[in-house]
Amino acid sequence: MATTTALTEEGTSKYAQAGDLKIHYNEAGTGDAVVMLHGGGPGASGWSNYVTNFGPFSERYRTILMDMPGYGKSDPKEMHEDYRNRINAKALRDFLDTLGIKKANVIGNSMGGATAATFAIATLHVGRLCAFPTIPCLHRLC
Repeated sequence: MATTTALTEEGTSKYAQAGDLKIHYNEAGTGDAVVMLHGGGPGASGWSNYVTNFGPFSERYRTILMDMPGYGKSDPKEMHEDYRNRINAKALRDFLDTLGIKKANVIGNSMGGATAATFAIATLHVGRLCAFPTIPCLHRLC
């Protein structure tokens, strides 16, 4: 079981090649996967949005804080705002494939919630998601 005080950004920092993008993420814990997707504000990253949730979730779940393309330590990706959700959804799909995650709970804040919904609906991957609440709806995990 993970200890909240032992988790640091540096100690949980990892990278995965997801399609043509190198995606940064922080990971801790074991069990069912919970992927947390940050919002799109200036300086946003998985760590900056979810650091206070990371420890508690990692005590029960394999918790992953994914930096979306162009944010945090992930590769930059030039994109038009109209296509951001689709590009992010593809990056999420490729990321899950790279990590071998067949089914995940996805929690999204703002842009992250839109990414999760796009992943589930537009890319027809509803079966891969167990739940995708947007903040502040953290109460429903399967």
